[in-house]
This record gives sequence, structure tokens and C-alpha cells, in this order.
Amino acid sequence: MAYDVARQRVVLFGGVESRYTAFADTWERVGSIWTRRAPANSPTARSHHAMTYDLARQRVVLFGGGDAQTWEWDGNNWTLRSPVISPSSRNSAALTFDIVRQRVVLFGGVDGTRALSDTWEWDGSNWSQRSPAVSPSARFAHSLAYDLARQRVVLFGGFDAQTWEWDGNNWTLRSPAVSPTRRAAHAMAYDVARQRVVLFGGGDAQTWEWDGSSWTQLLPPVAPPRRAAHALVYDAARQRVVLFGGQDGSGGTGADSWEWDGRIWSRSSASPVSPFGHAMAYDGARARVVLFGGYEGIASTSDTWSWDGSDWAQHSPALSPSTRGTHAMAYDAGRQRVVMFGGWITGSSTYAQDTWEWDGNTWAQRSPGPSPSARARHALAYDAARRRVVLFGGWNGNSLSDTWQWDGSTWSQQAPATNPGARDGHAMAYDTARQRVVLFGGLDNLTWEWDGSNWSQPSPATSPSARQSHAMAYDEARRRVVLFGGYERGNNLSDTWEWDGRDWSQLSPATAPSERAGQAMAYDTARQRLVLFGGSVGFETASRATWLFASLTRADAQVVGSPCSGSNGPPLLTSNEPYLGNRAFRLELLSARASSICVFGLASGTQPQPIGPCTLYLAQPIWSWFVLSNWAGFAETPAFTLPLDAALRGRAFYTQAFVDDPQGPAVGLAFSSGRRLVLGD
Repeated sequence: MAYDVARQRVVLFGGVESRYTAFADTWERVGSIWTRRAPANSPTARSHHAMTYDLARQRVVLFGGGDAQTWEWDGNNWTLRSPVISPSSRNSAALTFDIVRQRVVLFGGVDGTRALSDTWEWDGSNWSQRSPAVSPSARFAHSLAYDLARQRVVLFGGFDAQTWEWDGNNWTLRSPAVSPTRRAAHAMAYDVARQRVVLFGGGDAQTWEWDGSSWTQLLPPVAPPRRAAHALVYDAARQRVVLFGGQDGSGGTGADSWEWDGRIWSRSSASPVSPFGHAMAYDGARARVVLFGGYEGIASTSDTWSWDGSDWAQHSPALSPSTRGTHAMAYDAGRQRVVMFGGWITGSSTYAQDTWEWDGNTWAQRSPGPSPSARARHALAYDAARRRVVLFGGWNGNSLSDTWQWDGSTWSQQAPATNPGARDGHAMAYDTARQRVVLFGGLDNLTWEWDGSNWSQPSPATSPSARQSHAMAYDEARRRVVLFGGYERGNNLSDTWEWDGRDWSQLSPATAPSERAGQAMAYDTARQRLVLFGGSVGFETASRATWLFASLTRADAQVVGSPCSGSNGPPLLTSNEPYLGNRAFRLELLSARASSICVFGLASGTQPQPIGPCTLYLAQPIWSWFVLSNWAGFAETPAFTLPLDAALRGRAFYTQAFVDDPQGPAVGLAFSSGRRLVLGD
């Protein structure tokens, strides 16, 4: 992994799973969300390669992994470089970027038969081998990190317990009083905010920090499990060290992400543990998708989770329904409660007949007089026009065909002249524009609609195939009922369909979840997107992935205009991604003059103005921050939250930074290039 400073994201490439399957995939992490990229060009599958970020050229640099290739990632594509001279083919080397000397530094590795002890530097065009008078011995599976405060490359380990530092000309062996034990396949990253090199793992679960003179073992109350061959990188935007993956002591590989804030480790990107048979509903009052229960293997759970557009959070309510799966939920918008009914309780092997409501903090069991009979595999939808939750069908040993309505205090059975007939495993969604509850499937491919009094059967020209255990939700922005996947005659499905009130049409999105059944879906009104979680994707296989479906606008931050150099060269302004809901958006400045006054500004809609060789974007700022840079010339604004407001999607803003610098060409100021920020997803 490497951290792309200009684009404010963690970049991951390749790796190996359980020592057998190597990958050629590129992933990016913004905040706590991983997104797979699909570049036109890419390195081949590999593992034990090395990566770092070239801050001067704003490229991620990759080397090795079984060959002698040098690749660069610019945020959109991988480019294979062809230097005249190159280090030899190798695995398990280490790379880091020397910020002061603006060189990528490589040391060691193994060429398949022998360990190596060579030092190389990459300037963006060519590799050059260095010949220091003193050098670490040959090694591999060591780690490098650049200590910005002390302007040294730090090396540790590689099957020993030595600490070395590279100053650009020579290697120096350090002799701290305390040190981590000998290790290999550990990982290191430099924490800029705390000015420490952080080391984790290498066969154990220890956390160490190097301050330039001493190693200190930290003892956080929670830590990632023991591991080796993981990756570690510092997320400057969020001021966290991020850890991903690794190999445990039994040879298994992990897909977990952890973050270190200098005090504690916390597992990030948590998600519900029950990947199928759960239920979801969108809580409009609290702008959260709520998930309850479901199956993990053959056992069911009683977990309550909510999705805020970026992350899943688990709740610990004072009172909760019992464990269950294949229950149903709907949001009663009039009473601002999520309503849940029934399900299959695996511990007692019985069907549930209970009614529960979620108010955003806890569950409350309701005790109505009449009630639908115990059941599972039924469906619920909220009829907003008539302010009733509608229930139809299900299974209690036999398929059911009854229609019920819940008004917040009482269940009442309806007696329509026609109904869809006995079924289970069907799905329902409320079409707000047409004020109808739409039902599809449950052994057949028929579409039914409920108008508050009766069921009617439309006759669409086109229809999805017969299925069960699919998911449906109403997309309010596009005024369509959307259907995904399900189970049909021994096969799981991965098709996406839309109902416009007259006909079904099949969609062909560029990317989509794989075949699955037993997933749940809800429409997130605040963020105007459908949220799908989980699903059984094959025999004894399930997915804990979260998918979003909508017409989204990608958040973007592009460099525009020309800077004015000062005594430290042109100040470099960066920002993390301006996505809606980003809770830690901030601007950062590198290469400013030490202890100088830095002014950050933000403008809405602006015309660039030339000032000598530079470009001004902040003639009319709408917001400004005054910050003092530290001794290394680094400054940043306080973090703030970008609203999760769909109306802001696609809005563009400009930002720029100015530095008090006597050598600045514009009235004693040096200033950065501008950045055009597009708010999006």
C-alpha cells in the first residue's frame, strides 16, 4: 500500500491469498471505504512487491514482485516505465520516499536464490545505484519509513533486530537501549502528526514507535491479531495509520482494516455479521438505513446496525428482539418508527409472531390484540398515502395468502376481493408516485399492486423471471421500483430490473453485485441511492459487501493554475476527497516556510486572475483559515464535515493557500496552485 497525498487516498495493489492466488487488483480507500478501480493498464498479478508515493511527482511507484519492472499510478491508470538502468528482479524489497532529496529509496530484497544488500534511488526518470561506505547486510522482508522530522530513512528488521538510518549518502547503524525483537514481514509507517515511525507485527501483535533515538513498545487495550506480511500506511487526511490484511499464524490471510490514532487500534469498516436472511428499512427521521438480524451460517443473530451513507455502526439497545432471520421490516414515516414482524427463530426452531418498533435508540415490543399468525419469509411495506404498514403472505410450514395492515397500535386483517395467492419469499415496495404497494415473485413472476382496498394484477409486456428471496426498493429520485437478484430453480440471480408502473425493464449497470439471494435493500433518501447488503452467493458462501446503486457524481479534486514559489519552492496544497458526508475534510500545505503564517481560502465559483507568473483563484473567498506552519513547513486547517446533502452533488469550489514569505514574488507572498473541488460521492 501507499498513500496518495495529492488525491488523499490509500492505494493498494496486488498481494497473495493463502500463498496460492496472486492478485492484480487496484483498490483505493477514502475514509473507511474501499473502492476497486478498473484501470486500462495494470501490472500483472504479483505479491511481495514494494510501493511508495513520490510526493514531488504525485505518483505511486511500484517495483518488483518477481520481476524488475517499475510501474507508476497517477490516480487513473498504471504506466510501465522503461529506465535504462534498473535494480535486478526481486521480491520482498522495501521502498520509501525521501521528501527532502525527492528520491524514492529502495533497499535489499531477495532474487529467488540470495538476499540482497543494494541501495537504489529513483528520481522519476532513472534508477541509480548508490555505493555507501557502510550498509546494512543483505536482507529481505524488512521495512522502510521516512522520518520527516529527522529527515532520515529508517530501516528495521529483515530477520534481525537492527535499526539503520539513511541520510542520502550513508547508512548508520543505531544502537537504541530497547528494541523490537528480531523479525521479518512486519510493516512500518511514519505518523506525521505525532512524528513517530510506527511498527506493527511481523509474527506477533506488538506495536512499537521510533522517535529518532529510542524504540518504545506501546500496550493499547485492543490491537489487531498477530500477523505478518500485512501493509501499513499513514492516512494524512485523517491522521491515522491504516493497516490491511496479513497472514496469521496458521497460514490464513485476512481482509480486515485497522486504524491507529497514536493511542488505540480500532477495527474500521465494520459491517453486519449476518450476511443473509436479515431485513433492512430506511429510517427517514434519522437518515439511516437500519438492519436487524439474519443468518450467520446456520445460526441467526439479534444484532442491530445502521448505515449513515459511509459506515456501518452497531447499536447496543437496552431491549432487543430475539435472534431471528427471514423476518420483515418497514419504516412507518408517520410515526417515525421502524416496524418489524415475525421471522424464524433458529434456537427454538419456531416461527415468531411478535411486533417490534425501533425509535433510533432502542426496540420496543408492541402487544396488539389481533395479530398475523407466526410466520417467516413474508414481506412488509409502508403505504404512505394511507399511513399503514402492509403485510402479505409468508411461510409457517405452508405458504400463506393473507393481507394485514398495521396502524401503529392495531393489526387488522383485510378481505380484498382478489389477492396474489399463497406465496413466500416474495418482495414488496411502495411506489410513492403512484401510491401503490408493489409485490413481485414468490415462486412465480407475477406483479401485483395494493391500493389500500384491493390487489390488482397488471399485465406488463416484459417481466423478470420467477424467483424468491430477491430484494426490492423504491428509488424516489427516479420514481422506479428496483429489483435485484434472488433464487430461481436452483440458481442465484444477479439481474437488475425496474418497474415504472406499466412495465418492467432490465438494466445493465457496468458493475453489479454477483449472483445472490437472501440480501436486503433499502433506499437512502438523504443520499439518493439504493443500499444493498449481503446475500447468499453460493453453497455455504455469503457476502458481507455493501453496494450502492444510483446516478452518482464522483467527488474530485484537481490541481489548477500555476503557483508562486517561495524560499522552499512552490507551496503544495492538498486536500482529501470532497465527498458528501466526509467528516474529516481538511486542507494541507507542504513546503511552506518554517513557522510562517499560512492563509487557506475557499471560494464558490471564480474566474482565475493572473498575478505575474501565478494564478489567483481567491479574489472573493467565502471562508478563510489562518494557520501557523510548523518547523518543517507543514500546515493544515481544522477538519470539518461536508454535509450529506444531495443538493450539493456536483457543486464546484476553489481553494488556494498563501504563505508569508519574503522571497515570494507577489507582495511578500508565495502561494500554491489552486484546487478545484467538486462535491460528490
